[in-house]
Amino acid sequence: MKLHPIGVSNRLFYYMWGGEQAAFDISFRFALQEKLDEALLKSSAAQALTNFPEFSIRPVLHQGTVWAIENHAPLPFAPEGGAPLLYGTEETDGYPFVFRTEERGFSFSYFHGLADFHGIWGFLRTLLYCYARGRGLPVEAGEGMRLAPDYPADELERLDPYRKFREEISPEPSAAPAAFEIPEKGYPPETDHCTGYELRCPLGDFLSAAKTHQTSVSAFIALTAARALSSVYEVGDKDIAIMLSAGMHPYYQTSTAVNFSDALALRYDKALKELPPDQQGAALKAQLKAQLNREHFAPLIAGKVAMVDGFASSGLDICQWNQRLATAPKEPATITFSLTYPGSLDPGPAFKPLLQEVTRLICIRRFGEFGLAASTCGDAMYIRSCQRFDSPAIIKAMQKELEQAGLKAAFSQLPAYRGNQMVMEKLLRI
Repeated sequence: MKLHPIGVSNRLFYYMWGGEQAAFDISFRFALQEKLDEALLKSSAAQALTNFPEFSIRPVLHQGTVWAIENHAPLPFAPEGGAPLLYGTEETDGYPFVFRTEERGFSFSYFHGLADFHGIWGFLRTLLYCYARGRGLPVEAGEGMRLAPDYPADELERLDPYRKFREEISPEPSAAPAAFEIPEKGYPPETDHCTGYELRCPLGDFLSAAKTHQTSVSAFIALTAARALSSVYEVGDKDIAIMLSAGMHPYYQTSTAVNFSDALALRYDKALKELPPDQQGAALKAQLKAQLNREHFAPLIAGKVAMVDGFASSGLDICQWNQRLATAPKEPATITFSLTYPGSLDPGPAFKPLLQEVTRLICIRRFGEFGLAASTCGDAMYIRSCQRFDSPAIIKAMQKELEQAGLKAAFSQLPAYRGNQMVMEKLLRI
């Protein structure tokens, strides 16, 4: 049995997941135009996993931290609507992910310690390609797909790009000013689900509105959310801190499929608030563009390597760190609003006879937190919230902000999402 070290960024999620009532769980649901061919889905998923061998793992505990061993078990499939499962245990055949099937579709949920959106979407697009070809659709291979196993020669870059690309640790940045915290009471500890709400806009109109505001799609959504928070709560002079997760692949010319994303930190501060409304989008876009470079990411990479190394050398095992971090008080200047992985979930028009809709939901980590997932599919832009408190006020305020920009956004409540868990104590010990 060969042990494989898990990459720095992947391992950080195992340290920071925060206790049995928290999760880094992400779910994709694929609604099909026709009845699901479950046998074809299973063979397509198996082929995709063959082409992404870095996902054929079982996380295990070894020497106080988490490692991986190769997993050759059949892929885990479960019926839709069942109880939450424990990743990395016999409940999921050891894998940190699970498929669920329904009559006209399927879902794929995974622990964030496996990969980021950019890596997992390549895996899922490959699965959809294999499934569509099996149904006789003339689809072509697209960006991110793998049609054969891909094992680059540089194993460190493939599995641990943070350690591969780390640079000298920069001096500690000065402390950021205190950020506004959403004053909502979280669900009680025994509650194991997230509430979600959705705004749906015509994609063409949304892109036109962003262009009119001289900003990008991501910055426009961030601006809309910041203004919404300001209208719902007494923000005062505090900044609204906005985190966008950015794939670093193009800045380091790597195609690694494991976690290789890090944070862009935007702030809706006093100076930005005092700008005329029609200039705020451009200012937020400028903040974003100023961080899309290696100079911004290098200290984040080095700092994450140092953090994980510090955890491992502290004398505490990972289960003890989980307990400590689960009870740590929330810092006053932590990010309180995150826009995570904006981007397309649209495989392209060739898949239209197969796919009706793709939905992505995120079960976030701590109680009282709020996050957004923004994506496009077909001719629609979707903005979906994920929150550990039960209030639609922020999303409805975003709806009003979009209406003021000339956009009609349909509002709906999503079914409560019960995130699957990764519980360290339940992992196989080697």
